[in-house]
Amino acid sequence: MVELNELARGLMGEGALGLLIDAALKGTVLLALAAALNLMLRRACASLRHLVWSLAFGTVLLLPVLTPLLPHWSVPLVPRIESSLPTAEAAVAPAEDLPSIERSAAPAPLSVVQAESVASGHPAAATANDGAVEQLTRGTVLSVPSRSDFSLAAWVALGWLSGALIVLAGIAAGVARTWYLAGRSRPLTSGRLAEAVARLSAELGIERRVAVLSCESRCMPMTWGTSWPFILLPAEAERWSDGLLRAVLLHELAHVKRLDYLTQLIARVACALHWFNPLAWMAARRLRVERELACDDLVLRSGSRATDYASHLLDIALTLRPRPFTVLATVPMARRSQLSGRVRAVLDSRRRRGGLTARAASLMSVS
Repeated sequence: MVELNELARGLMGEGALGLLIDAALKGTVLLALAAALNLMLRRACASLRHLVWSLAFGTVLLLPVLTPLLPHWSVPLVPRIESSLPTAEAAVAPAEDLPSIERSAAPAPLSVVQAESVASGHPAAATANDGAVEQLTRGTVLSVPSRSDFSLAAWVALGWLSGALIVLAGIAAGVARTWYLAGRSRPLTSGRLAEAVARLSAELGIERRVAVLSCESRCMPMTWGTSWPFILLPAEAERWSDGLLRAVLLHELAHVKRLDYLTQLIARVACALHWFNPLAWMAARRLRVERELACDDLVLRSGSRATDYASHLLDIALTLRPRPFTVLATVPMARRSQLSGRVRAVLDSRRRRGGLTARAASLMSVS
């Protein structure tokens, strides 16, 4: 119990528990506002809705830093946590704080001679001191902290920390699995695939170097990385038709151009800190949906026919699958759970597929 006491004091010292609750409430309100705004923008392009979710998650992640600068919301949900062990001043209450009947029993202070006798271990002085201590005990009240209050606060802190660590461990496992898969893949510096990536990167205005890896197994096309992005393709991509290869590479390079790996990582870390909030997980799912729709729109704006691209999506999603845990640390091209909605969106000729201009992005970020 002592170890639990010390851990809880460390986790929630300086009002950390109150800060956590305050940030959770503000995060819930912020995500709810983003959901309402996206509802109003349901007829706008997917890129704009994705930007709204991205800004919301970025702000949620910064809430622990911004909360001291923002108005404080006082919510009496958790009892005040006192020190786990009473101090010397708290253990012995002053005689003046006791009723008059108890104050009359308060002992007189020890004289200098008695103090010196106690220090020397004199028997008579020790006997006199025992009486003084007995009187002192009768005239004082010991303050013992409430174990039930402390246990509630301790379990709240440990429960939140355990959930956050589990989610973060999943992200770490995804990163490890991704780099293990990359280490077993063959880098492509020349040939058809490397030349196509270089050509389409220039077409999209991507100035960063994009590394291309070929996976020997039937892996799902995916991308990861920000300053030095990677695109992983299955070995059979060498035999793909020009139309299929162009559609796949345009989609993956759209993720690179839009920094989708970074926004996904921000959203996953925010979900780790707010794992108890179902609204955070719903918002993360909507972020992924709008991300894929925005990349699909870019492919269609680049000249691909909607029917052909929908057929390519079906082929990729039904024949290839992402490796376990890699979806937590990469941006895969197609997931079966999103396939039907994406195909309907691709074939919907009434949808707005415009890209996000720099001016619109700046206005949305400032607002």
